[in-house]
Amino acid sequence: MRVALPLFGTELSPRFCFAAEVLIVTQDRPDGGETRPRERLVLEGLGWPDRLRRLAERRVDVLLCGGFPRIFRAQAESLGIRVEVGLGGEAERVLDAFRRNALHEVTIGGRPRGCRRTERRRGAAARAGRPGAGGSAAS
Repeated sequence: MRVALPLFGTELSPRFCFAAEVLIVTQDRPDGGETRPRERLVLEGLGWPDRLRRLAERRVDVLLCGGFPRIFRAQAESLGIRVEVGLGGEAERVLDAFRRNALHEVTIGGRPRGCRRTERRRGAAARAGRPGAGGSAAS
């Protein structure tokens, strides 16, 4: 299995589209260990179709990232790339959590970003003036 992690320094990039490079790790052992050298792939200056195509050319199976636009998710999946979003922290810690099947440990804010259901609910509650709902109550 090949896993890609978009980088911002040593941390997982907050958004795939802003990452200048991606770390690609090949896990060949049953315990999730690596048997091949890691690869760094430069993505700087590439648009969405090219970024995803470059990952597919390197046979990436899973992309672990902070944010990823929904409109490109189907394209990633059609290229055989599973996208895990809402993650953050040191890239090595995210990779370790993935290997242990414990991505919940590195999830940002307890749930993946871009969850429209939450955004709508928070917006409606704020407009209704309910305290603690993200908006200010009308005086």
